[in-house]
Amino acid sequence: MDWKGYYIHRGQKDEMSLGTTRFQPVPGAAINGWGKDEVGSFKFEGSFSPNALICRFVKQYDGQHSVYYQGTYDKSSKSISGHFGFKAGANDGEFKMHHY
Repeated sequence: MDWKGYYIHRGQKDEMSLGTTRFQPVPGAAINGWGKDEVGSFKFEGSFSPNALICRFVKQYDGQHSVYYQGTYDKSSKSISGHFGFKAGANDGEFKMHHY
């Protein structure tokens, strides 16, 4: 399953695309894969909550910094929206992604 989306940081919206090996919104499922955006290429990993509504994952840019994501899965739109931070738990911007 492939995902596309965007993040907004300091008022600027940038697109991101994710090719995934594991990103199924089911209870407790692992999340991992790879992607690319304006900053560069990255890998990510995390998991869905026991009720599959909340996901958390860390995006690690190749040779650069990490970004921490937390979002809520919307079954009707098949999308995830939430916030990200440069430290775990921080809120430095928002994101939304959907699969196609």
